[in-house]
Amino acid sequence: MWTAFALALAYATIFGLYGWWVAGATAAGAAAWPFVLALPLVYLAVPFVLVLVWFALAHAWRAERPAEVRLTWRERTRLFVDATACRRPRSM
Repeated sequence: MWTAFALALAYATIFGLYGWWVAGATAAGAAAWPFVLALPLVYLAVPFVLVLVWFALAHAWRAERPAEVRLTWRERTRLFVDATACRRPRSM
C-alpha cells in the first residue's frame, strides 16, 4: 500500500509541476501541442527513474555471485526492461 501511495504522490507532484511549467510556457506564447505530445513521456519517466535508482543501489551494494549464476549484460538489460515495461501497470 505504501508503494502505491508513494507512486501516486510522485505522479501528482510531477504532473503538477509539469502543468505549472506548461501553463507558464503557453501563456508566454508557446504552442501547446509539443507539451501534449510529451505528456506520455513524463508519465513513463516516473517508473523509469525509480527503477533506475533501485537498480543502481542494488548494484552498488550487491554481493559477489558465483560464476554459474552471474547475469550477463544481455540478461541484466532484459531484467531492467521487464521491470520497467511489464511490471509498472501492476504497481498502481
